[in-house]
Amino acid sequence: MQLFLALVLFLLEFFAWLKSLFTTAKPESLNTAANDNVNADFVPTELNAGISFHNNLVTDLKNDHQHLLGLYTSVLESIDKAQYAKITGQLETFKIDFNAHLTAENIKFYGYLEQVLREEDNGTDYANMRKFRREMNSIANAVNKFLNNWITAGIDSTNVVEFKTELEGIGAALVKRIESEETTLYPIYHDKNAA
Repeated sequence: MQLFLALVLFLLEFFAWLKSLFTTAKPESLNTAANDNVNADFVPTELNAGISFHNNLVTDLKNDHQHLLGLYTSVLESIDKAQYAKITGQLETFKIDFNAHLTAENIKFYGYLEQVLREEDNGTDYANMRKFRREMNSIANAVNKFLNNWITAGIDSTNVVEFKTELEGIGAALVKRIESEETTLYPIYHDKNAA
């Protein structure tokens, strides 16, 4: 249910952003009483007319990371218990939640940072953010390819060792990515709103 509400909020903001591309209204005009009720953490600024700052975004993204790591751990537990029939469903859930997280992160987080850093012409932060965004796209492609392959193939006693090896490689890449993102990029998000 929480994921559904997050998706609805994201879509509302996305369509408001699209509307702003075709009108000359100031960003404040998007901050109506109806929007305030739907998204209490909306903070419009002149600088980010396209994508808004969200007070709780970093916390939400970190919570997503923990949720995804929990799903990953559940798959490992299913392997250890030889509950192979459960794994396809777990992978499908992971895929849905992973891609929802990436969409929110890509638009709300990276989109916001890109427009703010481009406006500031901050070479170092902008270059780091672009590098992280490109790396995340590569990781996302690899994770989705892995998920699609194993959701289609299914896991059983004949292929579980191969699956676990690939899963652990994907998990290591994601954990490394999460750690570097949370320590390097996430702090920039709030710093740019405070500036």
